[in-house]
Formats: sequence, C-alpha cells, structure tokens
Amino acid sequence: DTTGQFVLIASETGKGRQIDLGDAGTLAKDLFGNMKDGQEVGFSEGKDAIITVSYGNSVSVDLERANNTFDLEGMSVTVTGTFGYTNGVLDSSKAVSFSAEADVDAAVETVKKFFEDYNALATEVNTQLTTRHDSSYGPLTDDQKAEMSEESIKNWENKAKQGLLNNDSILWDLNSGLGNIYLQMMQNGVSTQDLEDIGITYSDDSTAGGTLVFNETAFRQAMEEDPEKVARIFNGKDGVSQGLVQIT
Repeated sequence: DTTGQFVLIASETGKGRQIDLGDAGTLAKDLFGNMKDGQEVGFSEGKDAIITVSYGNSVSVDLERANNTFDLEGMSVTVTGTFGYTNGVLDSSKAVSFSAEADVDAAVETVKKFFEDYNALATEVNTQLTTRHDSSYGPLTDDQKAEMSEESIKNWENKAKQGLLNNDSILWDLNSGLGNIYLQMMQNGVSTQDLEDIGITYSDDSTAGGTLVFNETAFRQAMEEDPEKVARIFNGKDGVSQGLVQIT
C-alpha cells in the first residue's frame, strides 16, 4: 500500500530461487518479466551471503550460504551487515574480530565426575570379586531375630551377604573390561603419553581393580592449550577410532 506496488517474494533466501506463476500466461510476463533494452526488468535476483573468515594464521576462507547464518567450528554466527565490504572490496578496518575458548571449568567438573563414577564402579566390582564369604554368618532363624535388635539384624544380614559374588564369572568379565581400558586406548590410536598429557594415568595399585587417576591440573592445562587433543581422545576422531567415552 505504501509504495503502490504489487510484489512477490520467494519464501527461500539466496540465489537461484524461482517464483512459478503457473498458467498465468502473458500476464505474468507483462507484470514481472518485461524486457527492456535486452534486459529483463521487474525481477531482482537473490544473492547468497558471503563472508571471509581469517583464523589469524594468514589463511582466509570464503564461505557462501543461502542465508545469513554460518557454522564456524561449532559456533552459529549470524551476520546482519556488510562489515567493510563495498562492491566486493574489503575495508579490513571495518571487519569484525572475536575470539572463542573452551569453558574449561565446566569441562573439568564434567570429566572429574566421570572419573569419580568410573572409579566407584571399578572399585565396587573389584570388592565384590575379592571379598570372601564368611560361613559363620548364616541365615537367621525367627527365634534368633526375636532376640536381636533391628540394627543387629541388619548388620548380621549385611555381613551374611558379603562374598556372595566372590569369583563370579560375569563380574570377572566386567572387571577385565575395566582393567583393559588402557590397552584398548592403545589399540584405538592413543599413546600413554597422550593420556598423561591430558591428566589421565593408570593406578599403580594392583589391588584397585583398574581405577584411573585423574590429574585435574594437567587436564585443565590441556584444555587451555590444546582442547582439540582432549576432544580427540575422549570422542574419537583424527586417528582415534574410539574415544575414551565410547569404550567405557
């Protein structure tokens, strides 16, 4: 109403879009496709958004998208201006610069909890496997229970259950799998030095049941200096067939 014009706009952005008016015949051409001096007028070709990304290492990459949103190393960036470009010429003083870094504190807490849970499992499995049953703690009769307090009954029954899974074959398989984590990581393309660099070592205690030692200081340093290495070891990529999280 404001301009006194009748306009059709494609529902999708970017170049190469078309508006099909079907069987409107010559009326459509007259309204939207007139030719003047050999050029079609009344139609504006859509354009893709293009940004030049420099990673600060003298390497620049041109990215082209049908909309204004770009994925940059896992970050979603939406541009709303030309940022120094005028008719294809860049004025670098008007470019936008920003930096991104990993949320180290959140990563440390997540990984720390991961190893706490992992070690709790490994310890419990090892305890159940190695605890021997004390045959002197048999099932209580009703007469015996009548002479005991509830607390005494509870303690007796807990003692009677200890060792019931001693040398259980299923637990042995689980214990073996937990104890072979380091070996599996080697087979998957990670060296012991890689793991040590990000703060993960194998417990020297042979009775610990395959627990892992987490060095928070070393892990934090690795996240700050080489987060890609941490991601590669945990998630499995760039030469690591399966990451630590995937095999646990």
